[in-house]
Amino acid sequence: MLSVLVELLRLLGTKIILLLFKCSFPQSGNAHTNGPVGLYQSGLLTEDSTQPGPTNTPAPTRLQFDPSTGELPAELNTNNNSGYAGPVHMNSNLRVVTPTLYAVHRLAPPHLFRHRRRFFRPSPTSFAGFEAVAGGLQAPSAIGPASKRTIVEVSDNDNDGDDNVLEQAPKRVKAVRPRASDIEDLVHRGVVIQACTNFRVALATDEAFPGVDADNMAIIAFMQACKQKGVCEAVNIDKKDLKLIKGRASQLCGEVVTLARARVKLHYHFLDNDNTALTFEKNRERYKALTDRHAFIYKDPASCGPGTLLRNQLLQDVLNQAFFRNAKDEGIVYSDCFNASEGGIPLPTIALIITAIDCAISEFQTGAHVQQEFTEKMFTKQYKNYRTTLENWKKYTNERGTLSAAQLQRDMYRLARIHAGVNDNANDTTTSTLSITDFAADEDTPNTV
Repeated sequence: MLSVLVELLRLLGTKIILLLFKCSFPQSGNAHTNGPVGLYQSGLLTEDSTQPGPTNTPAPTRLQFDPSTGELPAELNTNNNSGYAGPVHMNSNLRVVTPTLYAVHRLAPPHLFRHRRRFFRPSPTSFAGFEAVAGGLQAPSAIGPASKRTIVEVSDNDNDGDDNVLEQAPKRVKAVRPRASDIEDLVHRGVVIQACTNFRVALATDEAFPGVDADNMAIIAFMQACKQKGVCEAVNIDKKDLKLIKGRASQLCGEVVTLARARVKLHYHFLDNDNTALTFEKNRERYKALTDRHAFIYKDPASCGPGTLLRNQLLQDVLNQAFFRNAKDEGIVYSDCFNASEGGIPLPTIALIITAIDCAISEFQTGAHVQQEFTEKMFTKQYKNYRTTLENWKKYTNERGTLSAAQLQRDMYRLARIHAGVNDNANDTTTSTLSITDFAADEDTPNTV
């Protein structure tokens, strides 16, 4: 019963709309009477290209409406007393341009205009004057600013396959990040590049996620660069320089987590995502086993034996690739930071690597590999927790006299230098030379040539 009432109300709404058409545009002498009563008697529409149009009416034309000015074409001017002057072509896609059709398009039931929401979505501001239906339709006197989605024209080709009736607004231009190469002054450019390196080293060895202290760290890095370049009084830092320097924070974190992500799957034996329930279940079990009491940082996560804390080879591999790739990498050039006071790799550096590995492992939490962003907002808490844990561990081992944490730091630095190809005994190597005794022995040898 309810469905019958709904259908009756829908049909009644259709009749009312058609009646409004008939009242708004009185029937003229050359009206077409064989089509739908309200639409074609008004002379507003012609039939589709596959059917004959109204008799004695001009051929369908391509019309345009400019919403920025609110002006209608002369053919659609309803201010005169003669009524509607010409037809508007509408194809099977119901592409609309006139204010009259706009009003009907907005008020008609969905079953009358099936594609109204797909092909007609103008801005209420730009087409506010089109809301009037009763009392005759007049050209709007005041139209708001042009809409971002504006009706351009009515297509008279039903088979063109082009549904782009609305002109898309130009895409918002993304702000371009400042680059050091944009700095014209070569001295200034050199200082900024050096400051970026100093800031990156400070992130790696002191505070990977500085938060509100990032500006202070960037200014200190810039002042150090000025001192290194010997131009302390010639260069001043500006906002662009500050933004450029601070951009190294996300760059460093991205590089470290990329290195960890590339090795976690194979190192911890996660399975490839083949969309099977068995694979998902095994990956979830593997994730739980690795994260239980931070087993992934032990040399053997399965046993977590004594003396193997933080001895997992993956930590050393990520450290080597991030800062000790060769003899000119940051870990070697800035050894005073990566081996401060001959104490080995700093604890903040180790904490950063552990956090990146933790991020890569957590991507298998659901069983399928789902990559997540390694950002300061998401992983600052984990980073600080790991850093605090390392500091407590070092304090504990120092009090016991085992010095396990300090030994780990020195071992990691020593192995990293070996990976970079640096020979610590190069200065002790003596170069042998030929002496006069060797020359004399050679002279005494018979010449066999």
